[in-house]
Amino acid sequence: MKRMTRWSIAALYLLTISSAFAQTDLRDLAERFVKAEEQAWLEGRFEALEAVEDAYVVYHGYPINSFADHKQFIIESRKTITNPKMSMEYLTGDGNLFAIDYNASVTMNGQPVTTKALMLFRVSNGKIAEVWLGLSTNAPQ
Repeated sequence: MKRMTRWSIAALYLLTISSAFAQTDLRDLAERFVKAEEQAWLEGRFEALEAVEDAYVVYHGYPINSFADHKQFIIESRKTITNPKMSMEYLTGDGNLFAIDYNASVTMNGQPVTTKALMLFRVSNGKIAEVWLGLSTNAPQ
C-alpha cells in the first residue's frame, strides 16, 4: 500500500471538511422557508421566499412550476382569504429531503377553512426544487 504524505493527508482532510460544509443544513433551510411563507402569505412580501426556492421550483399537484407561479398563486389566493393563521414545524430531514408539518386556518368567502398537510421537500444546490403535499382540507372545491 502506498504511504500517504503529509500533503495528501492535508488534502484529504480539506476535502472532507469542504464536503461537510457544502451540504445544506436542512433544518435551517426549513426554518427559512417557514418564515418566508409567513411573510408571503401574511404580508405579501416575497424576497425571502425567492431566496429559498429554485427559480423552477415544482409544487406537485398544483399549477406551480416556478417561483413566479408560486408567487402568483399566493397573490391570487390572498384576494379571497381573511384571518390567515398558519403553523409549520420541521419534522425530519436526510440527504436532500426534509419534511414539514403544516396547519392553517383562514376565512374564505366568509367560511372557515382549515388545512392540514405533510409537506415533503427536495433540495438542489441549496434551494427548494420540488414540493409534495399530502393534505386534507374542508375548502370548497
